[in-house]
Amino acid sequence: MIVLDLAEIKALMDHMAASNLTDFVYQDGQTTLKLAKKSNLPAATSSVDVRPVAATTQSKKVLKAPLVGVFYTSAAPDKPPFVKVGDVVTVGQTVGVIEAMKMMHEVKAEQAGKVTQVLIGNEQRVGFDDPLFELD
Repeated sequence: MIVLDLAEIKALMDHMAASNLTDFVYQDGQTTLKLAKKSNLPAATSSVDVRPVAATTQSKKVLKAPLVGVFYTSAAPDKPPFVKVGDVVTVGQTVGVIEAMKMMHEVKAEQAGKVTQVLIGNEQRVGFDDPLFELD
């Protein structure tokens, strides 16, 4: 069985981003790695974050997805979203959840600020470094 480390997975993601591929699946025994590019089509819903960080304008900050997967704005369908426009987030605060390889990963804010825009929809596929939220 071949085991891919994080650096190899990131390298695959970079190669995929630079190519015309939209989906990639690697399977070895019980291990399956699925990568998919985010579509440029508009989202049907809106909300939450993954891996934050990256400045845009002078006072605007963007929280970005830390990994590839499906983004969820709340802990469960019947629960309120972790954050919404107008909320003030602190460093380390959970702003969303990403499901990757059948595991749930909390997305924590790496910057503090007031949420001015939600850039991603609930249950939307996200790619590495996709913008999730805009902060002031």
